[in-house]
Amino acid sequence: MRYYLTEEEKRVLREKYISNVNALNELLPEGNKIKLNLRAFNRKLNNPKEQRLYKRGVELSEKRAKKWKILGELFDKNIHLMDKKHKYYLNRTIALLIDEREGAEKYNEAIVKTYLLHPEAVAQYAYQKAMELNPGDLLKIAKTNDVDNFLMEYYARNTEACEMGFVINDCYDDANILTDSAKEYYNSYRTNYEMPDGAGYKCRTMSDTVFCFPELNEEQINLLYQSNLFFKNRNLHEAFNHFQEIKADSKITKDIKSIAKVVNDNKYDIDKPGGFSYYIARDAGDKRIIAFKDVLTNTYKKPFEVTKLSEDKASDIRKLYKRDYIAEENVKFPRPIPQDRMTEYMNEFRYRYALNNNKPLYKVEEKSLSDMINSVRRGFFET
Repeated sequence: MRYYLTEEEKRVLREKYISNVNALNELLPEGNKIKLNLRAFNRKLNNPKEQRLYKRGVELSEKRAKKWKILGELFDKNIHLMDKKHKYYLNRTIALLIDEREGAEKYNEAIVKTYLLHPEAVAQYAYQKAMELNPGDLLKIAKTNDVDNFLMEYYARNTEACEMGFVINDCYDDANILTDSAKEYYNSYRTNYEMPDGAGYKCRTMSDTVFCFPELNEEQINLLYQSNLFFKNRNLHEAFNHFQEIKADSKITKDIKSIAKVVNDNKYDIDKPGGFSYYIARDAGDKRIIAFKDVLTNTYKKPFEVTKLSEDKASDIRKLYKRDYIAEENVKFPRPIPQDRMTEYMNEFRYRYALNNNKPLYKVEEKSLSDMINSVRRGFFET
């Protein structure tokens, strides 16, 4: 599918940008007004990468909102199945089918019921899946010239694993449930698994208002926070919050470039399933365990030591739980209904083609599948 703006969509977005600027300027005093910069905004509207970020971001944001709506309804319907003797680590961040495929409604209710009856087992399955996430694609994405769009697609393909990695610390309330290695090295590997969730920063809250929100300086931001009218304008205030969240979370774009360089320079072997579990870092002085992510992003400024763990210890980290709740409770998970195989294959082929050849995603989506296959046959496809 191609993601581009029509001339009519550009016109509507341009008007939205002007409306946002005017609404904000009504709240700002003279001397601190926002300058209307249509030239810069038009460049944004005409940039194919920005067009794709907006269109795909809105699509994924709406999909996420639909998921939470369905989850809320299913939890309310089946809340009687909850038992206080269990710990519900995942809250409502469990995987659902939210498209129109036949049988999706039945599957969704089955997975929610399974979670309410066997929360530890479902958490074990979800967390272990997150721990097996391969960070290799992030290293490749760092080398592309379309980082933001690739990050969005990475998140779309690994949403549940990314979200589980971000909330994985929720299961550490009781350290006694963890394996020895998971408990011992927690402070080193935990933030590794939180980081991929940042890949979704442009697709969790994207909307036309957010896309059309103007850049603000610190003084303008502080003045808005002092305005009661600003907080009363719910839509504008929410858009501002989402805009600021996107800017804060976009740190991952810088982080993965640093990580790719550090990994390459030090030959850290993390390009494999569960790659984040193989290395731990310590302060070189007091030998306390530190976040390996801080080493990868060059943010730990004191001398440190990095150790590669044995396969047994790395596997013990990814196992996470001492007990096998799935086996103990004989939990049978409902089987996901496959998507249309050809569509799934074509989408994956386009993504891999673009990533392995450092092509912007919008350009690959303009090509027919036969054109890409012919390129592969001519030897232009690097594996």
